[in-house]
Amino acid sequence: MDAILSALGIESPSMPAPRAEIRPTEDAPIVAARETPRVEVVHWGLFGEERDGKKRAPLINVRAESLVTRPQFAKLFTLHRCVALSDGFYEWLPGETPRARKVPYLIHAPDGGPVALAGIYAAAKDGSARSFALLTTEANDVVAKIHDRMPVIVPRARLRDWLAPHAVTVDDLADVLRPAPHDALVAEPYAAPVTGERKSAEAIAQLALFRDD
Repeated sequence: MDAILSALGIESPSMPAPRAEIRPTEDAPIVAARETPRVEVVHWGLFGEERDGKKRAPLINVRAESLVTRPQFAKLFTLHRCVALSDGFYEWLPGETPRARKVPYLIHAPDGGPVALAGIYAAAKDGSARSFALLTTEANDVVAKIHDRMPVIVPRARLRDWLAPHAVTVDDLADVLRPAPHDALVAEPYAAPVTGERKSAEAIAQLALFRDD
């Protein structure tokens, strides 16, 4: 993660212990848009808290297209942008038959370096990030062979713009909300662990966000 943290001017961060997989509704490390960016460990699942005694299903992903059609998302995008720190993400290739098991793929940068996955977050009363969702866009050529959507990936050169501590519009960051260039990612088959088990952090890339939609 050093390359991303360095680009943001974050020195000697307090990072959570490496984990082989991070799944929806678990906690994940993010950096939120604020005057002094820092690593925060936040619940992956936007608006999943109780309200009026009822538990709401958390939003794991939000389509980037919804930022201009859904006021609640547009409001969060204005000031509450974030990036999830990750070594990659997973997608599943459907089997040859409806009953065949899906094949998981780990999608990551060609050099194995970290990627910054774009998101929006909800804040607690004290202003700290409470929960977040990833933003998705149309798949690029690499991911399209597996899934028709992919996370929005913030290029390292645009990290400071994405995490600027002031209001921005979708038009300001429209170029970031597009699919990543085809040469920015590679996809490799992943030998999934037995159901109920997880591989060790040494077995696969660490801090990988686990997606199953």
